[in-house]
Amino acid sequence: MWTAWLAVAVLSVQVPVTPSGAPQGPPAEQRPADPAPAADEPPVDQYVEAVTVRGQATDVPEPGVAARRVMDATLLQAVRGVLADDPVRVVQSLPEVAAGDDFNAQFAVRGHGPTHLGLAIDGVDSPLLFHTVRGVNDTGSLAFINTDVLGGAALMAGAYPQRAGAYLGARVDFTTRDGARDRLRGRALFSASGVTAVAEGPLGRVRPDGQARASWMVAARKSYLGWLLGQVDPSRTERFGFVDGTAMLTADLSPTQSLRLLAIGGDAALDDRISAPGLNSLVRALNQSGVFSAQWRYAPGRRIVWTQQAYVVAARYQNRVPDGRTREEGHDRDVTVRSTVQVALTPTHGLEVGAQQQWMRADRLDRSFSTRGETVTLDRDGAWTAAGTWAYYRWQVTPRLQWTGGLRADRSSLTGTSALSPVLLAEWAPATAWRVRGGVGRQHQLARFDDTWPLPADGRQPDAERASTTDLGLEWRGATHWRLHLDGYARRERDRLRLEQSEYRRVGTTLVAPRQPFRLNAMTGRAHGATATLGYLRPPHVQAMLSYSLASATLHDVTTGESFASDFDQRHTVNASVRVQPGRGVGLTSRIRYGSNFPIVGYLDTVSATQWRIGTRRNESRLPAYSRVDVRADWTPAWRGRRVTVFAEVINALGRRNLGPQSYSVRLPAGTVTGATEPLFPVVPSAGVLVQF
Repeated sequence: MWTAWLAVAVLSVQVPVTPSGAPQGPPAEQRPADPAPAADEPPVDQYVEAVTVRGQATDVPEPGVAARRVMDATLLQAVRGVLADDPVRVVQSLPEVAAGDDFNAQFAVRGHGPTHLGLAIDGVDSPLLFHTVRGVNDTGSLAFINTDVLGGAALMAGAYPQRAGAYLGARVDFTTRDGARDRLRGRALFSASGVTAVAEGPLGRVRPDGQARASWMVAARKSYLGWLLGQVDPSRTERFGFVDGTAMLTADLSPTQSLRLLAIGGDAALDDRISAPGLNSLVRALNQSGVFSAQWRYAPGRRIVWTQQAYVVAARYQNRVPDGRTREEGHDRDVTVRSTVQVALTPTHGLEVGAQQQWMRADRLDRSFSTRGETVTLDRDGAWTAAGTWAYYRWQVTPRLQWTGGLRADRSSLTGTSALSPVLLAEWAPATAWRVRGGVGRQHQLARFDDTWPLPADGRQPDAERASTTDLGLEWRGATHWRLHLDGYARRERDRLRLEQSEYRRVGTTLVAPRQPFRLNAMTGRAHGATATLGYLRPPHVQAMLSYSLASATLHDVTTGESFASDFDQRHTVNASVRVQPGRGVGLTSRIRYGSNFPIVGYLDTVSATQWRIGTRRNESRLPAYSRVDVRADWTPAWRGRRVTVFAEVINALGRRNLGPQSYSVRLPAGTVTGATEPLFPVVPSAGVLVQF
């Protein structure tokens, strides 16, 4: 089977078309400048004259996608924090993004949580791109890459073309930037929470035009975030830290060919210094991950761009108890080969076709300990393949109207399941300042390794989860610096997975304990919402964004007949960010986030702020509303040809007492519950110095 997919890959093609008929692909530095880093895409009547394969475009247009948010490298750098240099946390400030746990970089969009959201770095699509503690429920996470090496980020939700991977919900695509091609450059950031260093430069001879044909870049980070949080809040016993490194090589092999190599590796560790640990208490957790990607691009003419990519993602984890024995451990490996070709068939018609093949392997081993010895509670491993192919066709009907139609198909040998997701998008520009975007599409997500147990008594394997979405968006770009986005959606879901019989619940007056849980495609769902986003963009002096989202997401279990709010249902979300440069070398940044917050997952009725009781309805109790204001000031004086930037930052500057979720304990037989929430970040000051040369 996989040889057939590779044959398709070699013959396949990918090109969104512009009105001129030229395929997309020029790097950001060769495009007409857009003064709005957070804009969706260039106007539909933009003319692209030439093709080059050097570098990667930060903002490849996606006409018709109503909910698409873009941040370029400048905005990523401006909004990032000193405390945790994490581009995923920067994405949390975008419209519709709901995040109510300071310890986790992961977030929710439109009622979908991390398991249904996609994340890719230069096309490397994997759920393993985080520093985290695996195999347990209560954990934290940070992105596997630092902001300094990125060229941009794009968030898409609703109906959109699915290329790198198929997900039920939104996805985030990060693109790295090329290293400097003119001379050696470097930067080093020193702060109370960590150290970051980046070096880059040309490879080979610098040509008369001041640019070399190849460049390199290396970056490294070491975090002291756990130590800093321990100083701010001595009651916390956990100490989380990580170290990672990134290496990149980009080369123009010829005027029509380019090669890009990317390697990322890192370790994360958690030490929990609890005062009276039990036999099964987690005191030490290790997580090691690595990524290697090779991407080759070939543009034999103005109308064709062919891209081949191969990457490997590998990870292993170990969780240890006080006497040094391992409680949970596992390994994951993903080898992927992908091929796409973009072709402009005519000046107004374009075709994009691609395919990928994956070879994956994973194993899990869980134990529990007692005075009599150890018990293996889970021992499972597997190897499987997955294949996907996609095709999208674009037609520029008039200079102001274009549409995109196509589909994606996937099959996995893990469960023997296949799924198909069609999409139809349209974009209309009734006037120069206005854009109307709309689309209908079906998304699917195949079961992962951790979704395939425990199974029901009949041994039925999980089917794909599916959703159908309708999107409509309106954008206005004022003649000055104002921008307004209005978009709404409606979604229906089916075959959502649920771990049945896994939670305490009350039936009448009887308390029912968990018993032999099993995973089943038992749920349907509905979701709808609307978002308004207002932006004022006058770089470099002012960059501001304010968004409000109203949403609802509910699920219905067809097996039990019960209905409840989605685990990541957040009704009201407000995100805002402001970057002001009042004077030369001086910058002020503020990020404001508010969310009405998610349910406390389970059958809990609220008794008091610190106590709950097992109830009859799921997800009835909610976390208190989340609110956080972060402020940062930076000053960059000129000093002998070098740039030294001094940062000062305060996380949760207003001292809001936010609460996040954690695993709770149930006291029997009364069914009282304690420990369902935990305090999040207090006021956390930080400072740092960035040196560039």
